[in-house]
This record gives sequence, structure tokens and C-alpha cells, in this order.
Amino acid sequence: MDWQAFFVSERGTRLGMTLGRLLPRPVGRALVELAVRIVTRNRQSPLVRGIRVNQSVARGLPLDAPELLAATRQVLRNALQLLG
Repeated sequence: MDWQAFFVSERGTRLGMTLGRLLPRPVGRALVELAVRIVTRNRQSPLVRGIRVNQSVARGLPLDAPELLAATRQVLRNALQLLG
């Protein structure tokens, strides 16, 4: 299954918003973290590559800097938490 496509689809967004309203905050945060790790596992996906390039420019780091994985995860984490 293409998890990245699901998470950014209308169905995935609706599911995220519904879960954000229904689940306790700690459970929601754990699900966000799981989704972030699933999406960032594929470092060649256009979404992950785009975030890495943007963060590289914004932070003045080379594209192979290890800090970019954490920055990419934080960007996705922030975006997913906005849904809830």
C-alpha cells in the first residue's frame, strides 16, 4: 500500500481529523509518530525529498546532513498534528 498517498489523500485527511477528535491525545500523538516514521522510511519519495531539500536550504545544510532526517520528521509531525 502507498502510505504516503493515503496520508495526503482526502480519505486520509478525513480519517486523521476524525481520529484526532475521538482519541485521547497520547494515543493520537503515538499514531502521528507511527505515520511519520512510515512516510519517512522511503527517503526517495517526492514528498520526503522535497521536504529534505527545503530544510537543507532553510538550515544551510548539505543534502546528506544527518540532521535533515530529524527535520523532515518534525515537518511531517507538525503537519499531521494540525489535522487533529
